[in-house]
Amino acid sequence: MRELDALSQDIQEQMKQATEEFVENPPTKDDPRHVEYMKNFVQLFSTVLKHSEEKVALATQTYDSVDKHIRKLDDDLRKFEEKQFISPSRIQHSWVPSVSSSMGDASVEERVRRDD
Repeated sequence: MRELDALSQDIQEQMKQATEEFVENPPTKDDPRHVEYMKNFVQLFSTVLKHSEEKVALATQTYDSVDKHIRKLDDDLRKFEEKQFISPSRIQHSWVPSVSSSMGDASVEERVRRDD
């Protein structure tokens, strides 16, 4: 991207110099330099346009790549959160009461039977 910017800046400087030269010494329509100036302008503008299109293509490609990775990370995070929600926590935190301490030493089946 920086290389394309540098090339574009160089070409824009050439265009500026060619324009100043054209304005200072304008050729007549019959002068053969007139056609030469016009061909030079067209070539410089075409080159700048080509570099600009390359920059846009590179920016689009970079955006698409980043977007693809963000979508993958979002999907992975969603799957991780679903897995954490579905499966029991494997890490007991000191601030969260354990199942056995809050429900006594009874097994899950015994607690279900008590609730019925």
